[in-house]
Amino acid sequence: MNKNLVNMYGNIAQLENLPFCNIIKVDRKGLWVEVLIRNGKYKILCDYQLTGHMDVYLVEPDINMDNPTEIHTYGMKYHKAYKRELPNLCLRLPYRFQWNSSILLLDSYIPWAAEWTEFYEIWELTGKWHGGGEHPTSEGRHDDEENNNFYRPFNYSNSYGNRISGI
Repeated sequence: MNKNLVNMYGNIAQLENLPFCNIIKVDRKGLWVEVLIRNGKYKILCDYQLTGHMDVYLVEPDINMDNPTEIHTYGMKYHKAYKRELPNLCLRLPYRFQWNSSILLLDSYIPWAAEWTEFYEIWELTGKWHGGGEHPTSEGRHDDEENNNFYRPFNYSNSYGNRISGI
């Protein structure tokens, strides 16, 4: 059996009864799940593909995208679930193998997105990205400008639960 399919259904089992998660599509290609972060202030879409690829989009609110790479996004990307372009968040370094489909979304992308929203708000106030990591380029690659403390597997010893609605 396809391990990515088994892992996708593991995510579904974990997410389907959580009040801040809304599974909007499951099919032979993957899973789309909306997640409310920080008491509903932010809505993200996790696009989990059975190929093992994962994208996270910021659905709400609209944000300042004047300099998309500075705030660690891959820019605006069209998503057919919303029939519009959405900010595609940069939450990890793909070439460093920090995520695979066996790592649950609640242990990785969802808390990483919650952290991203906090760093975004600090950036709005200060004009400087304090989230660490490497800036993505417009081609979707990363350069080596800064340390990469932000891009790491989620550590349960951190207390991010209050940043994700409902936990």
